[in-house]
Amino acid sequence: MSKQAIASAVGFDYAELEEYRYFPGNTSRAVYSIGDEYYCAGKSQPKDLLGLVWEKHPDQWEAERKNTVVWVANGNND
Repeated sequence: MSKQAIASAVGFDYAELEEYRYFPGNTSRAVYSIGDEYYCAGKSQPKDLLGLVWEKHPDQWEAERKNTVVWVANGNND
């Protein structure tokens, strides 16, 4: 499951991650906002999701086991 891969990458418990869900139902993928960073998972790089630039998260261990990719974007415009 993609949520499990994201939780593993950011060091959160699976259940705890739900508290960080970004506007459920308003995005094409589940997005989680933690501080200035946004996370999602999927095999392909998000295009135009929230108008952010998405890159592969450095920790892909759980994602590879789940046959997905964890993506991260920095929402800080400074």
